[in-house]
Amino acid sequence: MPTLYSYASETYHNRGCMIIPPLSAQTDPHASPPSRSSGSVRTIVMEYTLCNLACHWCVERIETVAHPWYHAVMAAQRYGGVIEDYVWLESWIDYTKSHIADCRHRLFLHNSWGIFVGERIHGTTLTRASDGKVLPIRPLLEDHILQDFGKIPTLAACLAQVPAAPPFGEVVLADHCRASATRYGGQPEDYAPLHRFLDWPRDYLPDGLYQRILHNGWGIALCEEAFGDELRRASDGESVATRAIATDHIAAELGVVPTLESCLEGITVQRWMCTRAMPDPT
Repeated sequence: MPTLYSYASETYHNRGCMIIPPLSAQTDPHASPPSRSSGSVRTIVMEYTLCNLACHWCVERIETVAHPWYHAVMAAQRYGGVIEDYVWLESWIDYTKSHIADCRHRLFLHNSWGIFVGERIHGTTLTRASDGKVLPIRPLLEDHILQDFGKIPTLAACLAQVPAAPPFGEVVLADHCRASATRYGGQPEDYAPLHRFLDWPRDYLPDGLYQRILHNGWGIALCEEAFGDELRRASDGESVATRAIATDHIAAELGVVPTLESCLEGITVQRWMCTRAMPDPT
């Protein structure tokens, strides 16, 4: 039977794993780093730093973290196959950690929109290398997020700390497409899918916050995953570098291509972002 872990007024649902939530906030800046034993699994020691005037504590270093390998172990336990069948997908959704070392990196793909980004890039199914079985990708990504957060937030919820703001230097889709055709050739409609991809978060963040999601260096790399290194024009079969088109799109609106980290300005680490998951030893 699934187990419910209740901790600090939050309830986490166990889907084939042991959810290890972070310790409750402390208010004494001189207190010793807290620790919590999780039975026979292991002890997780967290070192905290006081990160704002409200005395919230954010994770500075964690001895044991929710590594993609652990997620792959849980996927193999639940769906069959071997760890290597899943570790590439679990690593993909966590790749934003290469840009941002703390758990705020999860805000970009660990949400309901991010699951559909995974399907857009990798397809709706995967084929296990170990036995050739075909599985849908969506439940695997849902499990990953639940194991990390205990819930699947919306994209808007992930940016809830940031006040609404108008778009900065926004350019409409038709103008982006015309600019691309003028610079690289072909017809404006050749470029519409890529420009729509960069603006996709606007469906969920109708104000200027949507520009924080893909209008950055990581967003350009994600375009390359979605469209390949080169975009082949439907009108004449010629190819144009995906990175060049995406860079033009972002620079036309923001003037520069920001880093992913800079897009988190105004967002501090909160307890719900830092839940940890490990395989159930039983």
